[in-house]
Amino acid sequence: MRRSASAIAKCVLVLASLLASGRCEAQRRPPASVHYLGGNSWAVRVGRRLLVFDYVQATGPASPDSGAGRGLARGSIGPADLDSLDVFVFVTHQHADHYDSVIHGWRRHARSIHYLFGWRAGADPSHHYLVGPRAGVDVGGVRVRTVNSHQDGVPEVAYLVQVDGWTIYHNGDYRGEIREDFTYLRGFADRVDLAFLVSGWPREDHPLFRLARHFVEVFRPAQVFLIDRQGQERRTETFARFLAGHGAVAPYLHGDLPGDLFVVSADSLREHRRTR
Repeated sequence: MRRSASAIAKCVLVLASLLASGRCEAQRRPPASVHYLGGNSWAVRVGRRLLVFDYVQATGPASPDSGAGRGLARGSIGPADLDSLDVFVFVTHQHADHYDSVIHGWRRHARSIHYLFGWRAGADPSHHYLVGPRAGVDVGGVRVRTVNSHQDGVPEVAYLVQVDGWTIYHNGDYRGEIREDFTYLRGFADRVDLAFLVSGWPREDHPLFRLARHFVEVFRPAQVFLIDRQGQERRTETFARFLAGHGAVAPYLHGDLPGDLFVVSADSLREHRRTR
């Protein structure tokens, strides 16, 4: 399985030893495997569930030409990733860097699959269209809540997802009424375990900086994955330093190459929180 050198150094967050007080928590909550798939695309596996956010089929040199060669280890989704898992596919909005129609073909390979869209993406009664304002659904043991915004006339959402004791937030391109919307989401979760936030320019007046700083203040996330355009992932390091320098202190990570894997255990999250 391919790994970048920096991913090996910083991206595996499993603690080898369990503190006695945390053994029950770790047993109750399975570890989360976080896969970077390029750009806005991420997948999180928890137990027998695979959550895929804003998937876009990679076309760069790291991506195999054959669908049969695709897989999470190479930064893409292949049939073998779908046939034994319960799959949940989240799409925040219809822009091409967040939505790829290839996801609809996954139905042929998945044991079970649920599609969730932040807009009225079609008329399939088996899909979940969370058009809002503020919507939610509980499906297949996964609880989902959304907040909404519009950019260039395109409706979009951010997702708050709760599964097997984990709380996950994916921002997409959401830039709504952050104070009101985050207060609303606090009604469902007072803390977030894994947050996927878009990196912006390191300026105090930049809307993505204001959003990320307020999110960290409100939800005190245990792990933040910063997102930038594929090939420009390193820019997130400057943004992370700027956030931390303005009081938004959190463990910040980013993917280097599609296929990078981050493994996060319940114990590592408890340790992050305990030491704050």
